[in-house]
Amino acid sequence: MAREGRLPATKVLGRWRFIRGGLEDWLAGQSARTQPASDLPSPSGSTALSARNQLRGVVGRVAVDGLMAEVTVNLEPGTLVAVITRASAERLGLQPNKPVTAVIKATEVLIGTREP
Repeated sequence: MAREGRLPATKVLGRWRFIRGGLEDWLAGQSARTQPASDLPSPSGSTALSARNQLRGVVGRVAVDGLMAEVTVNLEPGTLVAVITRASAERLGLQPNKPVTAVIKATEVLIGTREP
């Protein structure tokens, strides 16, 4: 979408950079559109996903700032922090101690080691 000019962004040294205010304005304009089918609950109340990395935990903290929300999820091995839209946090009713599933679907995973 950034490449097509439909999402506010600039390319710097071959990487896309997004300005928070521009994204917030863009997101605000998106909320008036029809909800995509993927966001609607399935008739049975659960959705099967292709993502294998599904981590169950509980919400530790929800910090709302403008149109975005930072959600801390307490997991067995540690803590995960995700940034989602405020509208999504409100729609999901996220609050401390609420059980959630964090789904991680990444197109890029980086692994590093210290040189011997």
